[in-house]
Amino acid sequence: MTDTRDNTYNTPVYREQSGDAIWFGNVEFKVEIIDEYGTFLLVVQNIPTTDPHVVGALWANNHVLTLSNG
Repeated sequence: MTDTRDNTYNTPVYREQSGDAIWFGNVEFKVEIIDEYGTFLLVVQNIPTTDPHVVGALWANNHVLTLSNG
């Protein structure tokens, strides 16, 4: 049997004009430098906690960053 579902999705991507965050749909990615050696944190906000069932979409699976299989 062939899977005929269309799992394609074009996620809107934009960068804040006055900030350092990048948005993919409703998910915000932000880098915060925490010391003089260039150590940084990647902050991810507004990530869904249930599988969105979109191939390649990020979601938090019990605090584990996970890619959806669609």
